[in-house]
Amino acid sequence: MNDQKSASKFNWSLLLAILAVSVIGIIAINSANHGRTEPFFRDLYIKQIYWILLGLIAMSVALVIDCRGLSRYAYAVYGITILALVYVVVAGDAASGAKRWIHIGSLSIQVSEFAKIALTLALAKYFESGKIQGQYFFKDLSIP
Repeated sequence: MNDQKSASKFNWSLLLAILAVSVIGIIAINSANHGRTEPFFRDLYIKQIYWILLGLIAMSVALVIDCRGLSRYAYAVYGITILALVYVVVAGDAASGAKRWIHIGSLSIQVSEFAKIALTLALAKYFESGKIQGQYFFKDLSIP
């Protein structure tokens, strides 16, 4: 949101709804764990506040990024994500009986979360390209 016009188009009611649900969630977590003396339960609502703040920061970053610029890299990001998913199957770490994690030092990455975003970007670029006219059928999506 670089200018006044963008700020006027911002959906303030959606932000207020997000904040209201977040506050209700914090209150519910604090209420459910009230009276517990274990540090894990006592600090759950603080962790929730950190995640909410991280989400608000991510939302702010997403607002200033020009989405049209992402379309240039959509297929490349999708391809890299597919390779990362194959890597998870071959050499990923198992958790709860399923291979889903890549560990890089102390950082654990669940590639499937990135795959959701990459697939969304790739499909958006595909639909925007105008290769399909009229209705979309499943066979049209199977081979872009």
